[in-house]
Amino acid sequence: MATRAEATAAPRPVRLGGVEYKMSPLTDQDIAYLDGWVRKKHVEVARSTLPEDATEEQKDRTERIALAQASAMSFMSGQGVHIIAGIDGWSQIMWCGLHRNHPELTVERIAELLIDPKTLAEAQDAWDVLNNGPRRRTRRAGAKKKKKSKRKAAQTSRRRNR
Repeated sequence: MATRAEATAAPRPVRLGGVEYKMSPLTDQDIAYLDGWVRKKHVEVARSTLPEDATEEQKDRTERIALAQASAMSFMSGQGVHIIAGIDGWSQIMWCGLHRNHPELTVERIAELLIDPKTLAEAQDAWDVLNNGPRRRTRRAGAKKKKKSKRKAAQTSRRRNR
C-alpha cells in the first residue's frame, strides 16, 4: 500500500552540497523534457563527430541518421540511458525534480554539486526512492548484486527442474 507521501507525490528532502532541498517526483512534462534532452544530445554528439572538412552530403546524411535514431529514444531505455547517465544528464534529472520548489537553482549549479561522487550517489538514491518507491528500487550502475545463499540457489534450481 502506498504511503500518503507517495500517493500525493509530496516533495522529499534531498541533500546536495550540505544543503537540504525538496525534490518532487517527475511529472509527465518532466519526462517529455528529459526525452527531448536525450534526443537533442544524441544529435549534437553525432554532429560533433564529423570532421571539419565534411561535405554537405556527409553532414546531411549524418544528421538524417541521428534524427531517425533519436526519434525512438527515451531517457529510460536503450541508448538514452547511456546518454543521461553522466553528470550532465543527472543534472537535468535533478533539476526536473527540484525546480518547482527551488526556482533559483540552475542546471549548471546542480552539475557543480553533483561532481562530488558522494553527493551524486545520495541524489540518485533520493530520486530512485521518490520515483520508484521504496520497495521497487533499482540498482545503480556499478552496484553489486546480492548473491543468493546456497540454500536459496538450490531451492530455485529444484523448482526449475520440476
